[in-house]
Amino acid sequence: MRLDTDTSMDPCAIGTLLAFEHLLGDRTYCPSVRLLPVGSQLRLTPSAFEMEPTFRYGQIPLEAKQDRARVAQQLISLLQQAVGASFPRGARLVVPLSGGLDSRLIVAAAHEVNGAPETYTFGAGSIEPLPPDVTIARHVAEQLGVKWTFLPLEEDWLATHAEHAALLTDCQLDVIHSIAVVSSRAFPPGHYRLCGSGGDIGLGGKFLRRLSLAMRSGESSEGIAEYLWRSRSRLQRAEWLELIEPACRSILIEGARDSLQASVELLLAQISGSDSRWLDIWILMNRARRFTAHGASLYQDSATTKMPFFEPRFADRILRLDPRLRARGALQAELLHQAFPSMARIPWQKTGKPVARPGMLGTTRYVLGTLGKSPLGASKPFHNLFLALQQSARLQGFFRDLLLDREGLARIGCFDLAVVERLLDSTINGMRDGTPQLGALATLTLAYRAWSTGRI
Repeated sequence: MRLDTDTSMDPCAIGTLLAFEHLLGDRTYCPSVRLLPVGSQLRLTPSAFEMEPTFRYGQIPLEAKQDRARVAQQLISLLQQAVGASFPRGARLVVPLSGGLDSRLIVAAAHEVNGAPETYTFGAGSIEPLPPDVTIARHVAEQLGVKWTFLPLEEDWLATHAEHAALLTDCQLDVIHSIAVVSSRAFPPGHYRLCGSGGDIGLGGKFLRRLSLAMRSGESSEGIAEYLWRSRSRLQRAEWLELIEPACRSILIEGARDSLQASVELLLAQISGSDSRWLDIWILMNRARRFTAHGASLYQDSATTKMPFFEPRFADRILRLDPRLRARGALQAELLHQAFPSMARIPWQKTGKPVARPGMLGTTRYVLGTLGKSPLGASKPFHNLFLALQQSARLQGFFRDLLLDREGLARIGCFDLAVVERLLDSTINGMRDGTPQLGALATLTLAYRAWSTGRI
């Protein structure tokens, strides 16, 4: 909600995006504008406004006794219900497929509920030879007997789509990851696009680590914030710090740390001191928000996008579980083996081998079953921006014009443009992969343009 016409960029927001790849809490790029936190509603009065929480994640009770196999059985029906609730009867479905576990769970459930979803996969280059991720996606579609389309990416796709993707997501998503956002435009209006976003966070426990599983919310907010800073922040690294003018480094770092501390304090206000799910809830409060920041445009752009893993009943069930039950994708694997065993037999792009069932016996069987077979090669990104920048003059011009023009980063005022130019040149020359830094700077520049012109 915009409260005034102030279009200045908040240094705290700049530092937060550089540090964590997305903003935290209710922060936006404009110091006087706040996002509505997940699970809250806005109440306006003649003299002020305030946000009232409609629920707190910490109010969802943690189950005492849990069994992974029994939980997976319950999740099967909940997943089917979540998928079925995502579209009206008879709707045309499209499901983006990768070589991972989440998209195959979604498309398998949609196949049972709807019968005829279409699938597609983006990838770099021509259709032959297919990279491992695309090969696996094709196998998934063939196993289910559903239509599959390969959509090759032009090497300069970012130059075409970056601004549109930034506007769709309120610039909350790094533009170099935005192809999933704009890909719905490849299909006519009227489709429903089911996306597996959030499965890695919820089912897969993507961010769970040994230390985070051992920590409890009873730890001090400073201790938790320090752990998150050391494990997640990019502003500890020289390749990120060198981009910032020396006089501005402490301001941006302190701003990012303040944003992190505030998000942790909000978390601890919602959950009990013995709750083991503090990291799960922090991730949901801060990472999931980037998918809802500008939902009206994002979800209705050509295809109506739905994310079944965020369906409330499904998410609530996940939050009742001990996080250790989900670490290293064990619950995803169990669910696949119980509900869609043919999907478990198809290799996972991270390993090039079938999905091992949790437990010693299941793992042993899968190891024996794959002996003598040639696994797929190592996982590769669907698009190699580093290579594309070396080959595409248009993409080079896009970054140069966006970042180095006097209407670009110069207007934000805290970056060393000489260092940025050297980084871009060394990336173009193949001497150094600076695409993560260039993508973050492009996102900030597009954010400034959008806010200053009132397009957001």
